[in-house]
Amino acid sequence: KYNVCEEESDKLIENFIQVIIDASSYLFSLNHATPYSFLGYVVGWLRCYYKLETVTTALNIYEGDSDKCLEILQYAKKHNIELKPIKFGKSGSFYTMDKENGAIYKGISSIKFCNAQIANELLGLSKNKYDSFIDLLRDIKEKTTLNARQLDILIRLNFFSDFGGNKYLLSVNEIYDKFANAKIIAKKKMEELGVTEYLMTKYSGKETPSQYRDINNEGLIKELCSQINNESLGIVEQISSEVEFLGYANYTNKDISEHYYIVTNFDDSKSATRPYCTIYRICDGEKIDTRVNRSEVFKRNPFGLFSIINMPVTTYEYKKVKDGDKWVDSTEMRVVLAEYEVVK
Repeated sequence: KYNVCEEESDKLIENFIQVIIDASSYLFSLNHATPYSFLGYVVGWLRCYYKLETVTTALNIYEGDSDKCLEILQYAKKHNIELKPIKFGKSGSFYTMDKENGAIYKGISSIKFCNAQIANELLGLSKNKYDSFIDLLRDIKEKTTLNARQLDILIRLNFFSDFGGNKYLLSVNEIYDKFANAKIIAKKKMEELGVTEYLMTKYSGKETPSQYRDINNEGLIKELCSQINNESLGIVEQISSEVEFLGYANYTNKDISEHYYIVTNFDDSKSATRPYCTIYRICDGEKIDTRVNRSEVFKRNPFGLFSIINMPVTTYEYKKVKDGDKWVDSTEMRVVLAEYEVVK
């Protein structure tokens, strides 16, 4: 018995030594090991004493690597560093740190159809004082290169939230575009433009049988905007805008039931009645990759992209893996849509 064990031990030791020998051929030489060691020490020191600066820099370096960014964001959350969405006066082209509040603001250049130039132009405007969004709009349209689409996107993403809800601001922008440069308004166009005879008489310098002339643009715009309710976009429109222009959903509302989800990704290419999808919990932003597990369930309650569903019970099943020619249960479980209600 002793000899058998000794032989087995020798084999084990030989294998272990061989691993060391094989690994030694891949070890860094001194001129590689030394700078790597110093680099590791410096990064560790920065992470200890300058966490906010380190996380901001890392996010900018790895912005295109979603897996790496997720690791960085998890580290940031663990150390109470808050990642905030884009905001006028805070966001530049790239991720920007707010040292006073221990937060990091997302940059504008990564947003679909946007770029570094407009980010820098808007950051420059933020140094000015604006009493209203109308005043800011004037400078945006006269002093920056933002086009109509870029402005619409930024409004939808709540970039200008300090001036009001994004639904309200979209309406203000629409009114501004209609009347900012209008010096003549034809009476036959009044209904289409949404103005009354009272307003036209009040804000025009001259009236003819067919026109109002010499319009007081600023006064007319401000009065029309004062009649709009200060509201935000609905949940579906807000989240669909975020998915389209950010690439992910960002909106959360803690007052919404924890059972309410919105479908942010929908794929029925493999099966029209057993689609794969990603559902996003509205109250806290948790994402679940899932699928409808039975055709009759989907036929009874069909839904699509950006549908809101109520899932009162979370159902799990074992994932299937291929074993030869057969699909068998694995040890890994996943959430499936087995019981839900389509809310919208």
